[in-house]
Amino acid sequence: MKSNKKMVDKRDILVIGTFIFSIVILSMYFVFAAHTITTSSGGTSFSVDEDVSNLFNITVNNTDTLQTANITSVNITLPSAASCTFVLATDGSSAGSVNSSAVDDFLNNSNILSWTNATGYVINASESKFFWFNTTCTAPGTYNITVRTTNVTASYESNLSFEVNDTTEPAVTAFNTPPNNANISLAQVINVTISDTVGVSTVFFNVSNGTQVSWLQATNFAGDYWNATLNDLVLAEGGIYNITVSANDSAGNVNKSEYITIKYDITSPTASMGTNPVNDSNSSSADVVFDLKCVDVYSLSKGVLYGNWSSGWQANQTNASILNDSFWNITVSGIVDGIYIWGVYCNDTASNGNWSIVNRTLRVDTTAPTPSASCTPSTAVTGDVVTCTCGGSDSVSGINGALTSATSTPSTALSGTFSYSCSVTDYAGNFAGTTVYYTLQGQDSDSSSSSSSGGGATTSTFTYSKTIPQTGQEFKEIEKIETSSFSGGGLRVKERVKIKFNDEEHFIGVRELTETSAKIEIASDPVQVNLEGGEDVKMDFDEDGYYDIYVKLNEIVSGKANLTIKYLNELIPEEVVVESTAEDVTPPEPEPAPEPEPEPEKNLTKVYVLIGIILLAIILAVIVGVVIVKKRSKTYTK
Repeated sequence: MKSNKKMVDKRDILVIGTFIFSIVILSMYFVFAAHTITTSSGGTSFSVDEDVSNLFNITVNNTDTLQTANITSVNITLPSAASCTFVLATDGSSAGSVNSSAVDDFLNNSNILSWTNATGYVINASESKFFWFNTTCTAPGTYNITVRTTNVTASYESNLSFEVNDTTEPAVTAFNTPPNNANISLAQVINVTISDTVGVSTVFFNVSNGTQVSWLQATNFAGDYWNATLNDLVLAEGGIYNITVSANDSAGNVNKSEYITIKYDITSPTASMGTNPVNDSNSSSADVVFDLKCVDVYSLSKGVLYGNWSSGWQANQTNASILNDSFWNITVSGIVDGIYIWGVYCNDTASNGNWSIVNRTLRVDTTAPTPSASCTPSTAVTGDVVTCTCGGSDSVSGINGALTSATSTPSTALSGTFSYSCSVTDYAGNFAGTTVYYTLQGQDSDSSSSSSSGGGATTSTFTYSKTIPQTGQEFKEIEKIETSSFSGGGLRVKERVKIKFNDEEHFIGVRELTETSAKIEIASDPVQVNLEGGEDVKMDFDEDGYYDIYVKLNEIVSGKANLTIKYLNELIPEEVVVESTAEDVTPPEPEPAPEPEPEPEKNLTKVYVLIGIILLAIILAVIVGVVIVKKRSKTYTK
């Protein structure tokens, strides 16, 4: 038994030894590659600058001794994260051709560079060769270059580290606040956008006005935004300052070339009003022109017209490009009648604002006043006293009493129907007139109202809707008026022209109008005449024996009378009081009633005959009555 055990142990030892020997023999036949990869200087890493072309020279040492270990290809892979770009035609190798029938092939495929020889080898056993190329990398950082060598047995990889150095200073892409050339009046946040491929380390703001005023360190607000607060206490009024940003990245690159200029302005602009409209003014138009002005030491932002004619006190018009110290004229249209206030607000680019010292009052009154006239009594007897009054009312601007005018009350010596005209003007310049009439009867009239002294009612009222005033000149200075030159092309019904004659107001108006004729009224002592086209009339205003005015109806066009009105100084013929080619329609004096005519004699004869017949009939009736009575008496006696 002991003998057998020893035999078994010897056999086991023999088997194990044979296995180990076989492995050694195989290992000697299949030699593992012994490829050493270094830089051309024998190192294991490269250091290059970003954004420039850099030479990479790599040594591949094939320490294998067997021919089967010849290297047939060398692949060098550049890291994609480094954003490297191979520079064309910069590749090279000391391997060259191994034999006369084989030449190395080079291939550039994206970020992989390959040297191969399919029919021979690139590197023989026990040889060392160089492989070089140029590349540009744009992403700073530390990376690996992978070198892959291949022989008939297998492929093997080795890494060489390389660092892409950050040489680019941080980029200041925007000064967000304040903008360049800004005016500031308060503490200001300085905000910039800064980017860097590696990362921004520190940011400072240098504030100077020729000499350094402040050095402010910024904080990273969010993302690429950096903030610092400019304390207005270090700035002087009216000063101009440069703010320069100094940005450092973690690689030590510095950008300090970006800056802006600011002005420190704490003085508010001056807001003022022009001459239109003046305070407490009245406008007869709904379209009003406003003058306003803003003045600032540096730069204006806007001028604003404020008013309360639309939805309360608010900004009505804004001018964002108003000129400094220059009036801005703006027309506001469609303001309804009423009483308003308005003012001016100015703002500069430093956000200083200011109001006009006081607001102004404006009255918009486009409505004519309401005139009122009355003559008391409305019916009187010649010789009585008739009192006429003229007045009016206006709801917005009020009646301007200085411009109220009326014709003088005519003498009451003659009977007839007379008119009294009244014209009133409001403070906005709107005017209106009216005419009333009163009657004077003769002393022998039976009218029960001849002595009446009460009552203000008038027999009729005619109101002109429009009066066209001429200038304050005397009519003899104007000499001639053509109504065809008016904006309406003539006078419509209820329209009249006002002239000035010997400091008194007189009117020439149109009361009625047909297609061919017009009833013209000449006042103040009213005379009404019907004129056909081409007819005229003359009149003496002051009863001095001279014609003072000439009126001619030229034509009627589109419902308007085209009149020629001329000043005269023409002697009136003694037998003529009013010369006219037209029909005078002034109410005529009443004619006396005719006296009764005497009856002829034959009418008396007829009366006498009639009386005789009546007496004869009476006598016959008496006789018949007596006979009847006697017969009745005889009958009773029997």
